[in-house]
Amino acid sequence: MITPEEAVTREIEEAMQREYEVLIETLAYVGESAVAHARSLVSPNVKDFEGRIPPHQPNYIDWTANLRSSIGYVVISEGRVVAGSAFEAIKNGREGSDEGRRFAESLLSKFATSIYLVVVAGMKYASYVSAKGYDVLDSAELLAEKLAKELLERIYENL
Repeated sequence: MITPEEAVTREIEEAMQREYEVLIETLAYVGESAVAHARSLVSPNVKDFEGRIPPHQPNYIDWTANLRSSIGYVVISEGRVVAGSAFEAIKNGREGSDEGRRFAESLLSKFATSIYLVVVAGMKYASYVSAKGYDVLDSAELLAEKLAKELLERIYENL
């Protein structure tokens, strides 16, 4: 007995859809992990410095909570968001939350083909803070790269 061509095609399409869903879920997990890490970096307590600028520390001081609130991720497939973080505001960081979401959405046209995980710090001054030597997304990026590599290798070993 010969299997009908449409049955073979349907089986292949269903397998590809399952692999696509696993890939999206994996990238979302990596994104959530990176965002959780970046948002959990300890900020020196502002009250300890009585309005003075403190000496250099590895983590930036979260004066307004906007920078930390602007950190989030999106998984983009063929130019549209298929998964992403909620860009929840931390403390009074509503402006940061809104800026992070806007910035992530502004990148869609740059990723019109294929599938991407994009982790952002959406405040305009994020790169300035990072360039000063503070960890805004640096360690989160390293975590995401390591985690994505490990998880994707495991997935493709099981195909």
